[in-house]
Amino acid sequence: MEALAGDLGDLLAQLQSTQQRAARARLSERNVVELIIKLKALGVVGDELLHTINGKEYITSDRLKADIAGALAAAGGRLELSELPALVGVDLTHCEKQASSIVSESGGSVIQAGGELITAAYFDSLAAEESGVLVLSDLAASYALSSELLLSTMKSRAGASIRGRLEGGLLYTPAHVRSLKAQLRGALRGAAAPVTLAGLARELGIDAPGGGGSMVGGLVEQLAGEGAISGALKGGMQGGVWTPAAYSSAQAAAVKGFYSQNGWVGYETARRAGVGNDRAYLSAAFPDGIALETAFVSPSLLVQLDAAVEEAASQAGWLDAATLLPPALSAADVSALLARCHAVAAAARGGSPERGARKGGKGGGAAAAAAAALSEGGEAPRFRRVEVLAGSCVVAGPLLDALRERAEAEAKAAAREAIAERRAGGRGAGPSGAKAAAAAAASAAAAAGKRAQAGDSDDDDDWGRGGKKGGKKGKGGGGGGGKGGGGKGGGAAAKGGGKGAAAGAAAPDGADGAPTEQRLAELVLEAHPDMEAAGGGDPDLPEAVAQLLKPAVDAAFSSTLSAAFNAGAEARRKSKDAAARALEEAFVRLQLYAHGCEGAADDEALQQALARHAARTTGAECVDALLRWCQLEYSPDDEAAAAIAAAASEGGAAAAAAPLAPAERSKLVKGLAPEAAGPVAKAVESLAAGGPSDVAAALEAAAGECGLRLRRLDKKSEKAAVAAAKARLLALLDAEQEPAAALALALPLLHLRATGRLLSLPGRAMGPVLARLEGQLPEGGYETARAFLDGVVESLKQGGGGAELAEGLAAQLPALKVLAGLGGGD
Repeated sequence: MEALAGDLGDLLAQLQSTQQRAARARLSERNVVELIIKLKALGVVGDELLHTINGKEYITSDRLKADIAGALAAAGGRLELSELPALVGVDLTHCEKQASSIVSESGGSVIQAGGELITAAYFDSLAAEESGVLVLSDLAASYALSSELLLSTMKSRAGASIRGRLEGGLLYTPAHVRSLKAQLRGALRGAAAPVTLAGLARELGIDAPGGGGSMVGGLVEQLAGEGAISGALKGGMQGGVWTPAAYSSAQAAAVKGFYSQNGWVGYETARRAGVGNDRAYLSAAFPDGIALETAFVSPSLLVQLDAAVEEAASQAGWLDAATLLPPALSAADVSALLARCHAVAAAARGGSPERGARKGGKGGGAAAAAAAALSEGGEAPRFRRVEVLAGSCVVAGPLLDALRERAEAEAKAAAREAIAERRAGGRGAGPSGAKAAAAAAASAAAAAGKRAQAGDSDDDDDWGRGGKKGGKKGKGGGGGGGKGGGGKGGGAAAKGGGKGAAAGAAAPDGADGAPTEQRLAELVLEAHPDMEAAGGGDPDLPEAVAQLLKPAVDAAFSSTLSAAFNAGAEARRKSKDAAARALEEAFVRLQLYAHGCEGAADDEALQQALARHAARTTGAECVDALLRWCQLEYSPDDEAAAAIAAAASEGGAAAAAAPLAPAERSKLVKGLAPEAAGPVAKAVESLAAGGPSDVAAALEAAAGECGLRLRRLDKKSEKAAVAAAKARLLALLDAEQEPAAALALALPLLHLRATGRLLSLPGRAMGPVLARLEGQLPEGGYETARAFLDGVVESLKQGGGGAELAEGLAAQLPALKVLAGLGGGD
């Protein structure tokens, strides 16, 4: 109580003392604010003094910074800037400024993101919440953080402050990772076949989101690197395939076993068995093997094939290598193995007949070379010992030679058939007959053209042109071979020959008419039916053999046509020359007879009879010779022309000079070119309407249009012609024993002897002509001739007369011959 009384007394003393003191001056809040503003204006107080929101306090920048740091720590390390004004009582602008200062001075321990201040301690506290697997997107949503910010922060702390593994947007604890590795290790150690990582994750139940499936590839690689499992991972960590070492070893052993048993193994088979770098593996495993395009084969397979090829070559046979080799081998593999066979390699080194043909033929190509060789009398080159055809077939050379001989025989038969069809059909034959042969012969003629004769060559007879139709001829060698037979025909022949050569050059090898490749293939199958469908390529074996034989067959066909053409051309040339000579000789006689007719001008009836007879005999002979020449010149392929040439070759000039019937003359004229047909037709018409002079003029015009030049007689040549005609008549008379024929020869000689003019006498004009010779013959000559004439007339009236009359005429004949100039007569 005493103590309490003492304290109370003290308090009362202090109160009394206070009340007795004098009062001091006090400032209002307004006065304080004005005072501070005045101090700041005077520079006594700086800008670091900040006014609070309630207006009753001032605070410095340092104090504000300390208050913000305290508020951030109180908020757990994460604080929104918008909350600072309410917490520290200062405007947001000043708070943001001091917050930026805090971030810059923190050294990374405080960051500003999304209008918030976040400390490193805050993230450390987040890491403490992980448990097994944590999805970062869920974590970002829970704490209202951006995924990018959270991910970058987690990556920097993974393995350090964060005890776990960040994989694919998921955070795994070490225990969870260890559990996954243990599951994978057990599953892969027990795997006996390749397994996909996706299937493995599915079987282990870790394929669900967050189950760890995304880490499977990386964990498998870690296990393989640690030696915990044996095998190989292919295809990468995502979607890869794990192949156990035991499986690879077993498959490699299977590949080796397959090769050892079969003598080959395909690369695809090795790859399916899991053998990596198959070519290198097989080459290392089997050093003596042969690497092909699609397979690896044993040398024993090549030995078997080589023996089969050698057997086929020695027995003149053939074989399809594809049937002796594994079906899995490609065509390129079969060709490569065949090229390694000794017989095939030796044949390849020896060269091929085709290469030799190309060297020999200027045209390049087996067909041209073979045709040239055959046309020159040579033989086609023989085949090599073996030929590889249709990709996989080996055919012995002797077998091919036998097939070629058979095919050439058929080609020659086809050529002869084409020639026969052409000669039988003439210009009326269709393209399948004569024209086909003509085209083929044109090709042969083009090759043989270089060896054609100079001068009047028969290029104009080229079958390839199908016969030419007229046109005037350029000057050159004539068609006739006799004296004065030179004319204009050679130029046209050269021109026509040029066209024929062009046609021959345009004709393909093996022209229409020659056996086709299809026919040759049929011929091959007829000889060797077992070749059907053989070969692994396109074409098959029969077609390939046909293609190989085609050049020689075409050459044989063309050479046969060429030989026939040359023979026919020679016959036509001789026939044309004979026709030209016959025309020239008959034209000379026609002029002599015309001159002889002029001597009977005082007897008009006799003159007309003589002129008409000369025109219808010698004039007709001239016209027929001209028509034959034109037929051979303009239509050498015509049936009539062929007949003329055949008649000339078989029956000589006499058969070719047989008179033509009027219908035959009309037919020949119609076959001429328009520019030549007109003048020739006038010459034919002059036979019935004119005398020898008219016929001679018409003949000269027609011959000139056709390219022939007929020679007019002058005095000198007429004298020589008369002498030649006289000699010819005397020779005929000397050999003649038939009275009537002898009289027909003797009277012109008597007239020639008396008047110097030659006549062609019809039977009815013999009497009047003999009467005109009375007094001009030697003494007794007229009586001898008259008596013989009367005897012949009487004999003809009696149909041969009696034996007495015949004996009389035979007895008078020598005297008549002497009178005509034989036996020393003048």
